[in-house]
Amino acid sequence: MEYNEIYLLGDSLSAGIGHKDVITWPTRVNKTNRLKIIDLSKGGSRVKDGLKMVPKIENKNRPILIALGGNDWRFGKFNNIKDYQNGLERLLSSLCIGRRTVIMFEIPFPPLEYQLLKSQRDLIRKYNVKMIPKRFLSDVLFIDPNATVDGLHLSNIGHERFAEKLISILS
Repeated sequence: MEYNEIYLLGDSLSAGIGHKDVITWPTRVNKTNRLKIIDLSKGGSRVKDGLKMVPKIENKNRPILIALGGNDWRFGKFNNIKDYQNGLERLLSSLCIGRRTVIMFEIPFPPLEYQLLKSQRDLIRKYNVKMIPKRFLSDVLFIDPNATVDGLHLSNIGHERFAEKLISILS
């Protein structure tokens, strides 16, 4: 994959959680001048919130990077997996039009959430979305204990590692 400019639909993993001294991975990627990320992320966003970000996409031909889904599991506990499936399907169907490239991070859901992972993979396949495997996020989040500020949200070390890994994939 090689891209010059890409839209990002994300949650706090991309937007950060407000620590003033933390430089987020989208900002770090933009500083490299190798890839421009138009960052539409917002902390706390779920898959259904991605639909609110879609109208902000000005260039309909640019690729889209989706980094959503963690909050659906974290806060929703998937009492109704259909809500997640329907939200993701609506999001992907609104984005996967024409020849636009859509890329989505596979969420490293806990092992007992097999149906959730299966839903995400099935919809990625259905809409021909390129998938960045869950090992990408796992490598950033779980290998270095200093990569997060609270076990989930990225520290400067985590944002730097994320940016470096993403640039190597997308540019």
